[in-house]
Amino acid sequence: MILYNLYKERLDEQIEQAKVESRTQGRAEGKAEGKVEGIAENYQLWSAWNNRRMEAEGKDMPFNEPPPPPPQMPASE
Repeated sequence: MILYNLYKERLDEQIEQAKVESRTQGRAEGKAEGKVEGIAENYQLWSAWNNRRMEAEGKDMPFNEPPPPPPQMPASE
């Protein structure tokens, strides 16, 4: 019975540690995914702006639309 209790205690500790690691990994993956989405969104903004600029240039029309804002720097972790 003593060995069973020790085994059960260690097993519970391992399960709890796995839960903590899983949550930590999930947060890291979520942050990485958010960064990728932010980069893609910023690229789309700049690409659309540049296409409008080149189209206006090709038609010899003035183009005074300001460029999209630069990407936001993430807060320090």
